[in-house]
Amino acid sequence: MLDLTAIFDVDDPPLAGARAARSPTELPVEWWLLWDERAAIKEFHGDMHRERAEAEALTEIVQMMQEEKRY
Repeated sequence: MLDLTAIFDVDDPPLAGARAARSPTELPVEWWLLWDERAAIKEFHGDMHRERAEAEALTEIVQMMQEEKRY
């Protein structure tokens, strides 16, 4: 699986002040399932490389978690 710590700067997380997941394995199960589905859709229907699809999906999920304040 892709190591997303290389993509996200550890000192500057994508959502300042939030406990942002740096890897899909850090997500709670229900959020991981949503991440997996979004990544697959982006990869197959969005014609993206797997790594980019996973990274974009993780960014979206972290934003959704912050909006719901369930991080």
